[in-house]
Amino acid sequence: MPATEIQLAQLESKLNATANDVSDIKGVMSSIDKSLQKLTILEERHAQTRQSSERAHQRIDEVEDTLKDEIKGHEKRIQNLELHDAKGLWVERVVWVAVAGIIAAIIKMGL
Repeated sequence: MPATEIQLAQLESKLNATANDVSDIKGVMSSIDKSLQKLTILEERHAQTRQSSERAHQRIDEVEDTLKDEIKGHEKRIQNLELHDAKGLWVERVVWVAVAGIIAAIIKMGL
C-alpha cells in the first residue's frame, strides 16, 4: 500500500472517529436542551406557586386584621351592654326604693 493510501485510510479513520464524537456531542447537547426546557417549565411553575402562596398569605393577614378589629369591636359592644345593664339595674333599684317610700308614706298617712 502506498504511503498516501495509508495516510488517507488513517485520515478517514480519524474523520469517522471525529464524526462519531460530534454525533455524541449532538446527543448530549439535545439532552441538555431538553433538560433546560424542563427546568424553565419548573421555574415558571415555581414562580406561579410562590405568587399564589404570597397572595394566600396576604389574604390570611387581611382576614386576621379584620378578625382582630371585629374582636375589639365585639369587646366594646359587650362592655357597653354590661354598662347599660348595670345602669338599668341601678335605675330599677332607685325606682323600687321610690315606690317603697311612696307605699310606706301612704301606709303611714293612712294609719
